[in-house]
Parts: sequence; structure tokens; C-alpha cells
Amino acid sequence: MSDNTTDDEAYELTAEDLAGIQLRTMLADSLGKQYGGDRDLYDAFGWIKDPDIEDFYAMYLRNPYGRAVVDMPAATTWRDGPDLSDEEASGADESTEFEDDVATFVEEQRAWHYCKRADKLAGIGEFGLLVIGFADGKDLVQPVDEAKLDGDPEKDVDWLRPFSQKSVDTLRTGDATSGRWGEPIYYKLDLGDEDDQTAEASTQVWVHHSRVVHIAENLLDDEVRGTPRQEPVLNPLFDIEKTMGAAAEMAYRGADYGLAVNVDKDYDLQDGGEKMEKEMQNFIHGFSKTLQLEAADVEQIGGNDIDPTPIINPEIEALSAYTGIPQSVLKGNETGERATSEDLKEWYGKITERRTQFAGPTIVRELIDRLRKFDVVADPSGDGYELDWPALAEQSELDESEVMVNRAQIIKFVQSMLAEYGTAEVTEFIEDGEFPEVEAAGAVPELDEDDEEVEAYFQERVAESSGTPAGADD
Repeated sequence: MSDNTTDDEAYELTAEDLAGIQLRTMLADSLGKQYGGDRDLYDAFGWIKDPDIEDFYAMYLRNPYGRAVVDMPAATTWRDGPDLSDEEASGADESTEFEDDVATFVEEQRAWHYCKRADKLAGIGEFGLLVIGFADGKDLVQPVDEAKLDGDPEKDVDWLRPFSQKSVDTLRTGDATSGRWGEPIYYKLDLGDEDDQTAEASTQVWVHHSRVVHIAENLLDDEVRGTPRQEPVLNPLFDIEKTMGAAAEMAYRGADYGLAVNVDKDYDLQDGGEKMEKEMQNFIHGFSKTLQLEAADVEQIGGNDIDPTPIINPEIEALSAYTGIPQSVLKGNETGERATSEDLKEWYGKITERRTQFAGPTIVRELIDRLRKFDVVADPSGDGYELDWPALAEQSELDESEVMVNRAQIIKFVQSMLAEYGTAEVTEFIEDGEFPEVEAAGAVPELDEDDEEVEAYFQERVAESSGTPAGADD
């Protein structure tokens, strides 16, 4: 490893990290204890008290609901990437240098694609990484050398690559005097396949934090490690796994029925039952539809139906309650149950909040600001830039028709104004919501208070309101 990582500036575990680990261990040990420790629910139900990245990764790879809990928030968030615009030039006809540079980088490096993958991988464990391959000719362990970059978004970045916590062999954080107290300084990564259990030394490299976008969601008392997306629902995930496996085994045993052959006690099997055995085997394996057995009765054993739904459904409800993913979305359309518009509206609301509170600041801005720092992309011409995420869903034909009906009802209540407008203007309002401007003929003109006609009109209105004829003496 390079001399850049001295013991004075970096530690693999700080005292705060050790205290956190000890606290988590104590809390994990107390989980599920009842009756003074005489009953341990976690042992009884086969739940893991202190799961690690290996447990979460295995659940992600093999359990369909475990993968859904991790992937669905990221997949919906990054259904479409955000548009970045210069605040100073917002609404301008021509794009700014900042906007052009960002657009070039996003297209050349497929940035939102890699952000989506990094988001998924970050949710498996406590954090994930998006490593930026700056084209500065330096080893990954060294800080980015801005002087070696050209200031060109097409040339200054060679690649992007996402990693999960499983690929991080060592995480070194800074001490109180390093300027990055408790924050990562170096990552030791395994650049091999994450499914490969035998990492070779040649595939392990140290990476400097300036080349890494650190992604952690659901942070609590730690700025580096968040809560894995599966952790709060890990017990239901295990229960679903056990139930599905048990149901499959019971279904197999039930479907694989047996046959009981009752031979008459007075019947003499001269061949030792070989003929009867051959007849039975032909029936079972040769798909024969009949059995010709002398002096014997055949009775079917087993073949019961197994329905795991009453057990699995409450577990799916638990997954939905925590994650906010509608049950119908978790189950999929194959069940015949489609997500209602209300379910999707609530889910999309959560994703909109996730875009604003997590994906935007933690992934997009961290990536773009890192590129700005090393002049890969130009700075905005104003004070900053805006993120504009595309809508998650377009209105259906039914929704659009309901909007038009509402607009038509509005027109119905302003019939007195329709004389001012033609059919074309009314139709435009019903279809597009563009209300016609009030014409001058329908507006109240500005009046000159010194005008004699205006004064006479004013006096006439006053007289009418008081019951005194105009022109009469007081």
C-alpha cells in the first residue's frame, strides 16, 4: 500500500466505531429474550440476531421478496434520470456550459444507469460506493490530480463502477486531526466478481476517497453506515422463505402419493410377488392407467393440497408496512391483483420524497459536485443548479377525461361569461385548462374622477341608494 496512508491520519476502526459495535452486539444478544432469558424467540424461530453483509447478500440473491425490498425503491427512483439546469439561466432558450458538460458526461458514461446500480448495491448492506475512474494517470490509492485532467467531460473520466459493502474489505476513517474525523479516507476493494468467494491479492486495491461517492441510506447515529433495507424486515423474509420451502416440500410429498396393496391372506404368491411388483412399477413409472392384481385391493395414500397463502400474506403485509411498497406490487401482476391508483399514488409520493431527500443530494449532487471540484464540468453561471425529476406516471385516459369533465362543470357555472367568448376558446379551456383572457369590453374601465359625466353617474347611484331623486336639494 502507498505511504499516503499513515497511522497518524487513518484508522481501520475508531473508538466510536468500536463503541457502536459493542452496543449493537449487546442489543442483538438481548433480542427475543423472554422470561428472564429462559425463552429465546430468535433461536426458536431460526432468526439471525446479528446479521452481516453475507446474510443480506445471500437473501438478496435467493429470496424474491428480499430482492424486491432492495431493488424496487431504486428502480422506481431511477425510472428516469433527473434533468440538471443552471439556476441563473433557468428558462433560457440556450443551454449553459454547465448544462452542456453535464449532458455530455451523463451520455458518455451512462451516469444514471450506474447511479441506479450503485443505489441497489448500497441497499444490500450498510453502504455502497460509486467509484469514478478519473483519467489522471494516477493509482487509485492517490488523490485525484486535477492538473492531469483536461477539463473535458468526454476525456477526464474513463469509467464508473458501483460496489456493495461486500466488496469493501477494509474501510479506513480519519482521526480528529485529519480533517475527515470519522469519515472514510481509504477503501480496500475487491475488484473481482462479488459472487467470487476467493479474492486474489491482485484484484484487491486501495482507493482514495476523492475517487469515491459514498452512498448510505437510512442513517441514524453514524454518518458512514446506514441501515440495510432488508434488516427491519429480515424476520418476515426468513419466515416467507421457511413457509415457501415447507409448502413446496409438503406439496411434493402430497403429490407424490403412495399405494397400499392389501393381499388376501389366503392367496399364495407363488413367485414371491414379483409379478405384482412389476405391475405396480409399470403403473407408477410407465403411465399405465390400469392395475391387474389378483386377490389384492389397492388404496391410495396421501395427495393432499397445500395452501401457504394464509401464512405468507401476513408476512407480505409486514414487508409492505415498513417499505411502503404496495402489496399488489410486491406480489406482482401474476397474482391477478393489480395495484390501485391510490396505492400507486402513495408509493410514488414516497419515491418523490426519496428522490428529494436521498437520491438527489446523496448520489446526484455528490457525483456532479465531485466533477465540478476537479473542473471536469464547468460551474453553474449562477449560485447553483436545480434537479428536476420527471413525473413517475402520466395521467391515464380516465384521469384526463375526469379533468375535462371538471372543467366543463366550471364553464357551466360561468354561463354569463360565455357570451364574451367563442366556442373555440371554451373548447380550449376544457381540453387544456387555458382560460381565455378577459376582453376589454367585459372589464371595468379606468375612470377620471374629474369627468362631469362620471360625477353625474356617481351622484345618480348615490341618490338611488338613499331614495332621493337626482338633482333634488338636500
